[in-house]
Amino acid sequence: MTLPNHPIRMKVFTLIAVFVEKREMQTNKNYSQPNYWFSFIPFSIAAGLGFASLIVAELFMPNNAGGMEGKLAMYRSLGTLSVCWLAFAIWSWGKIRESR
Repeated sequence: MTLPNHPIRMKVFTLIAVFVEKREMQTNKNYSQPNYWFSFIPFSIAAGLGFASLIVAELFMPNNAGGMEGKLAMYRSLGTLSVCWLAFAIWSWGKIRESR
């Protein structure tokens, strides 16, 4: 059973549709801009700790158990990860500066 098109009913449906559309636009507007501070802070801390651990490893562990091969493996893993974290931190810092 269908109801006849009544002007008041059509106005009510139009008002509801406009209200729902405005509500959706407001909720989408609040979450459309990502917050790059949440990626900059942990990645910069991770990069700083990685480079600090390389310095500490060189100063306080000169005689590594694996010899020179062990030392190079340590430098490779810590150095590569630190450079990756630094790259992410630089990228997120650029996004922070770009959004201003």
